Amino acid sequence: MKFFNTLAVTTLFLFSASSFAGVYKCMVNGKLVFSDTACVTNAESVHIDPVPRDSLDNPETAERYRQQQEIKRQQQEIEEHNRAIQVEQERQEFNRQASEAQRQSHEKAVEGKLDSIKEELVKTRKQAARPKVCTSNQYSYGSYSNGTTICR
Repeated sequence: MKFFNTLAVTTLFLFSASSFAGVYKCMVNGKLVFSDTACVTNAESVHIDPVPRDSLDNPETAERYRQQQEIKRQQQEIEEHNRAIQVEQERQEFNRQASEAQRQSHEKAVEGKLDSIKEELVKTRKQAARPKVCTSNQYSYGSYSNGTTICR
């Protein structure tokens, strides 16, 4: 009994899976091709609604179905367009953030360089302000008003 239950479930699964098989839209050698298997590259899965049986006999139902399909197609185009806009906005935001990070990095580098120049300037000023002491083989020739000794 368990075998038959398993067989029934397996059969049901196989038939239901085949009824939901996908349809793929691909470009092959420059031509639009629809297939039940995905193409090697650029495969796009598409959903195709079956045509209602009564539309074959009733032109009004067929027209209504065609209009519904057109509305669905337009909605898909709008969704794709919105996705493209979102991707472009995300790309622009990424570029803005990268540019801002680069600007901040450059500012830090410039500030570091300025700090080292200031330190060098302070060091030079301190050395210039110190009175000069003449060595043993030099003699004092005079001094400036700021206290700097002139050696010879």
